[in-house]
Amino acid sequence: MLTVMVVDSDHAMQETLRQFLEARGEEVVLVRSEYEALAMLAAMHVDVVVTSVAAPHMEAVEFARRIRQRCPDVPVLAHAAHSSAALTDHFDMVLHRPVSLEELGAAMDHFQPAALPHL
Repeated sequence: MLTVMVVDSDHAMQETLRQFLEARGEEVVLVRSEYEALAMLAAMHVDVVVTSVAAPHMEAVEFARRIRQRCPDVPVLAHAAHSSAALTDHFDMVLHRPVSLEELGAAMDHFQPAALPHL
């Protein structure tokens, strides 16, 4: 089981992701803004961050950079209408919208502790 932080200002998207991830057995933390997410990351453990690149409070690449500074081992997955080199350079994975729940499930499988290489 992963603890997944979902950062999205779109309530409908948050609920869709929450329902899917909880049905898979993941623990989900819903966060509406990037600033709230950064504060929570300082106080709690999460295994994966899932965020929209269309978030209104902070540019996506800057958000990913700040997560890396605070939690370098936490994978950051973005969902975006379009991909770019900047996104793929700063995120561990980029899913294209509309987000396929099958792709999201495969991404979560990829980030399960048993799937990650041990150092």
